[in-house]
Amino acid sequence: MILVVGWQAVGTATNNRTISTPWAIAQKMLKDGWQFYAPNLAQTAYEATVGLAIGVAIAVGLAVLILVVPLVEGPVLQLALTFSSLPLVALGPILAIMFDWPTPQIILAALGVFFTTLVGALAGLRAADPISLDLVDAAGGSRLQSLRKVRLPAALPALFTALRIAPSGAVLGAIIGEYLGGKKGVGVAFITAGQALEIERTWGLALAASAIAGVGFLGVVALEKLILTWEPDKPVDLNSVSRPRREGPWPLRLLSALGQGVITLAIVLMVWDGMLRIFHVNSFFGKTPTDVAQYLFGTDSSAHLAEIGGEAARTFTDAGIGVLAGLVFGLVGAAAFQRSALVQVVFTPFALVMRSVPLVALTPLIVAIMGRGMVAVAVIGAVVTFFPTLVIMSQALASTPQTSLDLVVAFGGSPAAAFWKVRVPNGLPALFTSLRVSAPLAIIGALVAEWLATGKGLGYTILTSTSVADFTGLWSRVVVITLGAVVIYKIADLAEHFTRTRFSGGY
Repeated sequence: MILVVGWQAVGTATNNRTISTPWAIAQKMLKDGWQFYAPNLAQTAYEATVGLAIGVAIAVGLAVLILVVPLVEGPVLQLALTFSSLPLVALGPILAIMFDWPTPQIILAALGVFFTTLVGALAGLRAADPISLDLVDAAGGSRLQSLRKVRLPAALPALFTALRIAPSGAVLGAIIGEYLGGKKGVGVAFITAGQALEIERTWGLALAASAIAGVGFLGVVALEKLILTWEPDKPVDLNSVSRPRREGPWPLRLLSALGQGVITLAIVLMVWDGMLRIFHVNSFFGKTPTDVAQYLFGTDSSAHLAEIGGEAARTFTDAGIGVLAGLVFGLVGAAAFQRSALVQVVFTPFALVMRSVPLVALTPLIVAIMGRGMVAVAVIGAVVTFFPTLVIMSQALASTPQTSLDLVVAFGGSPAAAFWKVRVPNGLPALFTSLRVSAPLAIIGALVAEWLATGKGLGYTILTSTSVADFTGLWSRVVVITLGAVVIYKIADLAEHFTRTRFSGGY
């Protein structure tokens, strides 16, 4: 209520056409009526729900596979990272070439939830109590019984933490797919409203899309309270998915990492080429790994590399600004939520709305208010990255052992001292998980900002490549973005390893 009143006051005082007041938006929504919103919301909700189910099922299945067959962990995690790093904005046009509507929208929705869910599921499965596992083994239980009776219940807290982020990711993926090639849905309605300069309708559609994600979020929370009837016996550590334990001399570890990278690359190339063949994609639109390699490293590649290199530098700079802004806002928000229950109650709906509003709809409004410079890029990046950081860090701060907090107070420390000396260090490992989850989202934000705001970088070129039939350039830029996202993930992984080694003596 406070936010709505403030919004109304700002919109009325500034008389800014882009900042529609809640009253004007409500009037327009009532005028459009259920006959306008129902079919669009139903289509988007269908795509998001199916994509969510598929993404969660695949993620949980792979997490179980990693626990049952530990040898596949490295390749599976690297493959998952590669596919989750595929930029949704860049992948949309390619999927539209390969599949009929609404399959591309469902795939993008699934990709929007897949990696985050895999992180939560695998971390939760690894959180099982070793004593309980030994007890099942001593009683003659099988590995399947250990999984069903110990690991799966232990995985629920971390899994539900990840699932809280999933609905908004699914809605975002579905709407981006609709925006890039749908026949109906909220994304298509956004295009029509934007072309007609219907600002109130645009805001109304944004709020309606937020309502879909909000229902999903509340549904996950309700399901968590219904199923998770016990308190976790230890903090939820989403970082336990980060890496296998590193042992042995560093040359052997390096050789092992390179071997896993080669295997992953080979699998990705086979899947890429196989998909083109299975779906009989016309060679004019669908480019093979050989076509891309020739474009980037062939006889005439110098001009292509120079052009793409400059665009990539701009895109990853924009993504870095966005992820930094999102991490800062997310950390501040998590700290404020932990210190004040009132702040959490007031601002949680606002945070959920900002995460749920489709970025392609919000970007023109941000540009109208902030301009087309770095401030707009930072705000756009923060919009898509702060919510995962907020959720993950809030959970980490809240899961601090109460005995540690009581110990600080018993020795005369204040609640503030307990927060900084216990809660914050306890939450630092989760910061790396936030960074890994946020990095692909920051790249999406950068691409959208370049497409709709700055007109520079890979985002702008990818969306314009189809209009000039430069499909080899399109596929090549998608490859460059994906490789860049993987490198960023690995840098965060190495930073985590260094920090753990520096401050806790290693693994």
